[in-house]
Amino acid sequence: FEKDYLDTFMKMDIKRLSYDLYPLMYDDDGNPTLHKDYLYNLELCAEAAKEKGIPLWTFIQSMSYSRWHRRPDEAALRWQIMNAFAYGVKGIQYFCYFPPTEDKLLTSDDAFLTPNGKPTDIYYNAQKIHKELETFEKEFVTYDYVGVMPISGTTVEENAFYKTLKHSLKAHELINKVSATQDTLVGILENKKGKNALFISKFAEP
Repeated sequence: FEKDYLDTFMKMDIKRLSYDLYPLMYDDDGNPTLHKDYLYNLELCAEAAKEKGIPLWTFIQSMSYSRWHRRPDEAALRWQIMNAFAYGVKGIQYFCYFPPTEDKLLTSDDAFLTPNGKPTDIYYNAQKIHKELETFEKEFVTYDYVGVMPISGTTVEENAFYKTLKHSLKAHELINKVSATQDTLVGILENKKGKNALFISKFAEP
């Protein structure tokens, strides 16, 4: 369904592709978990944007809502952003800056701001992360997504998310060998001059 929907959308005259999927969840027993289609959708949209030659943007979950979606701490915000960058995402948006107050399903105590407009720790955590991003963002946006090599950690069980991927790279000329104790995404990027770069993100539960 997702691919059919996306294929129809990509036939339109669009300048960028922007999508959302909020991965930070609770299971039925109230334990932290991740949305099962998180990596699948990230890869699906990255491949579609690459094929059309347009930039990919995505939303970062920056609040809790309903009983299923949990509140992100600093590590969870950074984790979402770094995974997105591994897939060549060039635009970061947030859901939400100000917490919805009229939709009962989306009602949240806070997001970047409280309902009274006061900045929360989520706001300050994102501010800290963005200052870090400023150190490399101008160079990063000159590179485009080529593919991602998912690396299974040597100290963890097999990652079910990796099984959902359809376009994983098994090798690349830049890489002779790579190993990690934790599950890791190695993003392969390339600029207009044909120069390659690697963007590495730890995929372990934040």
